[in-house]
Amino acid sequence: MRVIVAHAVNPQNGHQGLYRETVSALAEHCPVEPRFVDVSARPDAYFDLLAAEWADTRDNLVLVEHDIVVHSEVFAEFTRCRRPWCSYPYMKGGSILHGGLGCTRFRAGMLAATAGVWARVARHGNDAEIPDGVPARHWLRCDVRLDAELMPLGYKPHLHWPEVGHLNPR
Repeated sequence: MRVIVAHAVNPQNGHQGLYRETVSALAEHCPVEPRFVDVSARPDAYFDLLAAEWADTRDNLVLVEHDIVVHSEVFAEFTRCRRPWCSYPYMKGGSILHGGLGCTRFRAGMLAATAGVWARVARHGNDAEIPDGVPARHWLRCDVRLDAELMPLGYKPHLHWPEVGHLNPR
């Protein structure tokens, strides 16, 4: 299992970067050394990181976002559950978010079976299939655009409870 924690400082969107509570919770509960990756340099740096990590099919991929606080059950459940795609929901904007990449595990077999998915995700944006005005490859829509490619292939996240903590107020 490899655990990737992407983080970015983005004052325009209220992102302070990596939360110390995220780091502390991972230090307490994560069975492997997480890799912290600063994706502040460009709006598409998160996309590039995800595409590169997806291409490495030797091991399961766990994503924990910069503002997520994992609890003691997360990694044991990610290891135990045989489903290809698992996720922990979290509160966002006053309601439970069931999707997203905040705390997600993809099995290596799923990564291999969906090789090339990020090339398809890159088509979304501006006037492409999802005309929301957000440029293709932009960090803001990586989660929903990935969902749009995986779900027609029969993949959907298997939810685990209780939800994880979420520190970003937006």
